[in-house]
Amino acid sequence: MPCIIGTAGHIDHGKTALVKVLTGIDTDRLEEEKKRGVSIDLGFAYLDIKSGDKEKLRLAIVDVPGHERFIKNMLAGVSGIDMVLFCVAADDGVMPQTIEHLDIVRLLGVKRGIFVVTKKDLATSKRSEEVKKAVHSLISNTALKDAPVVSASTVTGEGIEELKVLIGSICTGAGRDVDNKYFRLPVDRSFTVKGFGTVLTGTVASGTVSVGDEVFLFPGGEKLRVRGLESHHEKAERISAGQRGAVNVTGLSYTEAARGFTLTRPDLWRYIGAVKGSLRVDCVFEFTGFADPKGTRSIKRGSGLKFHHLTSDCLASIQFADRKEAQPGERLYGRVYLKRPLLILRGDRFILRDHSTQRTVGGGTALMPYFSRRMMPGMANVPYGSFEKGDVGEILPVLFRKTDLTVDRATLSLMLNVRDKDLPGLLARTDYEVEAKEVVSLERLRGLKKKVMEIIEIYHVKHPGDLGIAEETIAGELGIRFNPPALKKVMDELVRDGLAARKGPVVSSVSHRPASGGVDAKIEEGIKKAVREGFNPTTMSELEKLPFKRRDLERVLNYLNRRGILIKLTEGVYIPGERLEEARKKLEDHLRDKGK
Repeated sequence: MPCIIGTAGHIDHGKTALVKVLTGIDTDRLEEEKKRGVSIDLGFAYLDIKSGDKEKLRLAIVDVPGHERFIKNMLAGVSGIDMVLFCVAADDGVMPQTIEHLDIVRLLGVKRGIFVVTKKDLATSKRSEEVKKAVHSLISNTALKDAPVVSASTVTGEGIEELKVLIGSICTGAGRDVDNKYFRLPVDRSFTVKGFGTVLTGTVASGTVSVGDEVFLFPGGEKLRVRGLESHHEKAERISAGQRGAVNVTGLSYTEAARGFTLTRPDLWRYIGAVKGSLRVDCVFEFTGFADPKGTRSIKRGSGLKFHHLTSDCLASIQFADRKEAQPGERLYGRVYLKRPLLILRGDRFILRDHSTQRTVGGGTALMPYFSRRMMPGMANVPYGSFEKGDVGEILPVLFRKTDLTVDRATLSLMLNVRDKDLPGLLARTDYEVEAKEVVSLERLRGLKKKVMEIIEIYHVKHPGDLGIAEETIAGELGIRFNPPALKKVMDELVRDGLAARKGPVVSSVSHRPASGGVDAKIEEGIKKAVREGFNPTTMSELEKLPFKRRDLERVLNYLNRRGILIKLTEGVYIPGERLEEARKKLEDHLRDKGK
């Protein structure tokens, strides 16, 4: 798949001029940009190159502003790039935004790039070589340390053709594979086209969307339909992660969407209901050498920072797992509290900026967004190393509270950033199982089944005459607020395994046979001797002649009636249970012989 190229570098280091020479497209589209000669907002172009036996490979280029006042715009442009075209002017050399842009690109995980020493025509060969060495030194401890550093001039054309060849060789293998995750297109532009309507553009962050699909806009929640698609200025039937996309949607005015919104599909609709007002996310933080005009300082726990993610941003505060503050260059685990929800998923990169000093102080990777507060553990209980490695077998016990048998399947899929249909496969080798709309902890299920059977057996010993125990009583004995579906799951499993039986509103062990026991055994024996055989009933007045209290007689009679040993024909009138079956058989035989 074609990769996305993003520019980076200090203001007036020739980024826009280089893109124009490479593509023939001037990315400064605003009147103010042309008037001042300074890029203010994102610009877009494309470059066609030859790629092996293919006729052409179309590469998208996102040109970003270099001025420190427009870092927010720059961040919106580089959030989805696969390769950076980093410009450092030969006359100026390394400047403040050179360093900040490099920090941002590094923190966003960009691992491919070309560093271009521009304006070669304005410097001596010796000066150009000095700047090259400075760039090599700057990137020596980053993931871009092996990136080529070349010189070029947009005035004389020197080095331009060689640069095109180099871009082609790097981009041929730089694109991302089509992923099977949730579709998200962070909007960077919204406009209207006569005869077509609203068009939203952006770099697809994840997933795939096709013409005709239903989509919705986050955070607004407006439900829309994809009318048409373009990618790299060509019509497309679908677009996927790693492609620039222009999406023509129905049901929306272009004024209702702007940079910072995200276009996504209905499988993320649950996000709106799951997150209200704020969002907490466990992260791994990476801090830069954040020096302000007064010198290096630490980032304290609880510090308020600007959190940049895709094309969105919001205020946030951070907590560290085992520290009170972070020093420059440190890598720490912790939790970020977003003041408003962003459409952030596990594995997403982000940037942190100090909005008071207007400097980038760090960034990091989202390890676990907590769409369910119930599933959010205390920070002391989070195995951050396992969260970062993605060990599902160690992640799930933390998300299941000790009293939880099940968690909501859709919410768990969202938190793990795996499509709902792929969740069973992910859990295949764990002690968890997907069932209908829930994910079940098999270990917890085994433990609860054992505990429930203990409760049932103890109840039988204490109440031998009862048919069984009510499920509500079991929940009370467990000493927890047990949700009915979870208890039903446990009881269904016990019945299926042949360990328990349902008898109307109560449950019992399959081996349980009601017996009165103790004093009641004597009363039961007396009643059985007193009740006449045959169809001649016995009345309560006759039974009262026995040497037992009436209330004790009534208790044992009710027990015998429940078991079917005696049949209560009407109030105070009983016959043996066998006689009822005999009478039924006689009636059936008569009807069979006589017909009526």
